[in-house]
Parts: sequence; C-alpha cells; structure tokens
Amino acid sequence: MRSERQATARDDTAERPARRAGRRPGDSGVAETILDVAEAEFAARGYEGTSLREITDKARVNQALVRYYFGSKEGLYRAVFLRRGEALTRERLHLLDELEARRRRPRLEEIVAAFLKPAMDLRRQEGGAAYMRFQARVQNEPGALEREMRRKVYEDSTQRYIRALQHALPRLDPAIMYWRMVFMVGAYFYAISGANRIEVISRGQCRSTDIDESFRQLVSFVVGGLRAPLLDV
Repeated sequence: MRSERQATARDDTAERPARRAGRRPGDSGVAETILDVAEAEFAARGYEGTSLREITDKARVNQALVRYYFGSKEGLYRAVFLRRGEALTRERLHLLDELEARRRRPRLEEIVAAFLKPAMDLRRQEGGAAYMRFQARVQNEPGALEREMRRKVYEDSTQRYIRALQHALPRLDPAIMYWRMVFMVGAYFYAISGANRIEVISRGQCRSTDIDESFRQLVSFVVGGLRAPLLDV
C-alpha cells in the first residue's frame, strides 16, 4: 500500500499537465485577470456563495491556474483582499506621516481627510467600486478568516489614526472615540461602495458617482460627528 505522501506526490504529478491548459502561468496579466473577476464575484456573493468554477469560467481559465497562482479558493480570497487593501493602508500611513511631520499639530479635518482620501481615490480606479463592496461584505462577515484578514491589513493603521484623532480631540473620552471610528468606517463604506440610494432619495439632484462631492460631504459629516457632544437620550 502506498503511503499518503507517495499518493499526494503522484496526484500532484498528474495535475501538472492541467496547469498548462488554457493560458500558460507565465502569460502576462493572467493572475490579475483572475483577481479582477474574483473581486467582483466575492463582492456580489461573498466567500461561501462563490464557487471557483464561476470565477474560472468568467476569467476564461481553468481551475489549475487558480491553484498555481493562489493555492486554493481561500488563497485567492486572501489575495483579493490584500491586493488593494495593503495599498490603501500604505497610502493612509503615508498621508498621516506627512501630517505629523509638520511643526503644527494636524487639524481634525486634515486627519479625517487623510483617512478617507485613499479610499476615495481607490473608488476612482477601474474595479474600485467592486472592491469597496467586497470590503463592506468582509467587514460584515463574522468568520475567523475575515477577522484575521482585517486585523492583518487594518489594525495598525486604524490604531494610529485613533491616536491622532484623540490628540486632535483631547477632551473626548477614548471609549467614545472607538465608537466613532467604527461609525466613520461604516459611513465611508456605505457612501462609496455604490450601495447607497442617493440618486433615488435626492430625486436625481445628487449622484453617488460624484466622488469629489462624496468626499467633501463625507469629511464634513464625519468631522461634525466626531466633535458632537454625547447626548443623553
């Protein structure tokens, strides 16, 4: 009886020709095409509701190529999250570094704008709306995988922004700041993911595709909320 390791090795050998089917692994842009399609599919149906077959059919590749580049469906899910998420975090930290390197203390509206601007700039990119819908879905998923991905990508930058906001509002109870940070994140996801009904509510006067106006309105709303007194209701 062959060992499990021998069986795995023979199975892997049997898979190798399949990896060469369709577009070759070395072809330019294949991995990006898979990521683009997976991003849209995960955004629409989530991790559990999306199958690899749906992704590979729309990307026009075979499943062996997904295994070649990403290892598994979970590996692909992680790669979709990290591709834009890490770039978003780097830009946020860069903007905060610039603010804190100046001689004067950053104003509250500058900190809020620095946090929100990278997400708005991402929304302008091709596929940016799909990614923001995907991010909103990940934020609402209770699974350990989603928690681990969010922690890996966003925890350090979020804590830095919380500290910066606390310095700008030193009289605000730290516990209140945590609540308001959560509300800020929720507001920007909803505002720029394309899921809001601003066109319907405003009867055409406002457009969710107007990124500059969305940014201006969102910064004003968040700054006002951060400064607001806690009401006894």
